[in-house]
Amino acid sequence: MLEEQLVELVVLAMERSEQEMGEEDSANQWLWQHLSSQLIFFVLFAIASFPHMVLALYERVCVCCE
Repeated sequence: MLEEQLVELVVLAMERSEQEMGEEDSANQWLWQHLSSQLIFFVLFAIASFPHMVLALYERVCVCCE
């Protein structure tokens, strides 16, 4: 469940980055830094499964690209 929520946040951050491509936006950079630190924390303390998150992200990106 947590992995799915983290994947959803990563996808939203990717969409936001794509929309704001070319603009220098410190808020977007802050979003990625915050998200990556949360991912590291959850994986480091084995609260979230990294392989499960990668597979869920792959599936989500495949669905979005179709």
